[in-house]
Amino acid sequence: MKALIPAEEVGVICVKWYSCIVAQDYDEADALRLEATESIQNMFPDDKVIAYYSLIEYRHKLMKEGATSQLDESKLKNIKNLDPILTFYYYFMSGLGGFYKAHYKDAIRLYNKAESLLEHVADPFEQAEFYQRIGEGYYRIYQYTFAVSYIERALDIFKQDAIYIEKELDNRHLLAAITSERNQEREAEDQYLELIGVAKDYSSPLSLIYQSFAFHYLRKNDQNQAKKYIIKALESIEHSSTINGMKSKGELAFIHLRMGEIDQGLPLLEEVEAKADKVEDIEYQLRCLINRHLYIDFDKSRVDEGIRQLEEAELYFDAIEVCQDVSRFFEERDHHIEALHYLKHALYLKGFQFTIGGEGTE
Repeated sequence: MKALIPAEEVGVICVKWYSCIVAQDYDEADALRLEATESIQNMFPDDKVIAYYSLIEYRHKLMKEGATSQLDESKLKNIKNLDPILTFYYYFMSGLGGFYKAHYKDAIRLYNKAESLLEHVADPFEQAEFYQRIGEGYYRIYQYTFAVSYIERALDIFKQDAIYIEKELDNRHLLAAITSERNQEREAEDQYLELIGVAKDYSSPLSLIYQSFAFHYLRKNDQNQAKKYIIKALESIEHSSTINGMKSKGELAFIHLRMGEIDQGLPLLEEVEAKADKVEDIEYQLRCLINRHLYIDFDKSRVDEGIRQLEEAELYFDAIEVCQDVSRFFEERDHHIEALHYLKHALYLKGFQFTIGGEGTE
């Protein structure tokens, strides 16, 4: 008869596994996932370790698969009665799931529940991971003061160990993005250019920095510079093959369409439409629909319907950006009344981002 593995040993493997996820050491995380999966199948029964394994497995899937991942709730029925640290992970991982689905307000509500249990997290780098994620959530709902506060706390911790250099770069690029959002254009560009130099040997964060720098130029309506940096982001196969890569391809398609380059933009748009449908990414499904009916098969009613669906999904960040894009579209064609209408609607939508709202689903 095969000897069963003590639950404590499997727990240690799961701790190492999660540490690799936090450090973005994907190869080692994959290896430890296999080890944990094999070990838990031969483990003395232990509800806490099974719940912990399930949560880390979900975090791993979010890292690899994004919004298509699902949390196996059946293994977490009594989690609140098990351990406060597991309850923290439950709320945190659930918040991450909401964030990946672009449900930013729901994510923040769940993060706030997790934060009330953060004192039970002993590892400072796991705390830093939490600070980064909640900071990014606040960034997505335009609450920049909160966002900067959390991101700087994360950065201060990650800077203490060189193994977390990629996390340091991720947080620094978020700060650059916030600087850009605050219309401090020159300072933001200096931050991005410095980051590109520091990140030259780290392809994954470098691609995200290029992508974010492209968004900076899109906010300035500088389509040529935006195209330059989004193409640089897509030069990395590691980036172009991911969900983030799909979004970069989408933005490149939209840039081509804005510049009248329909022959270059349409094939990319069709590729992103197919991918967004496959992974059920409502954000880019709707962005593609809006751009298709703005630049290719013009239909203002379909554009308005896409914006309305973004609002219904509480994707206000995206709805605001789309309204600004549509406003520019009409302004460039001297349709100033229409341009003003969409610009006013963008300002109206920003009001929905300034409050978190009611309680989320637990």
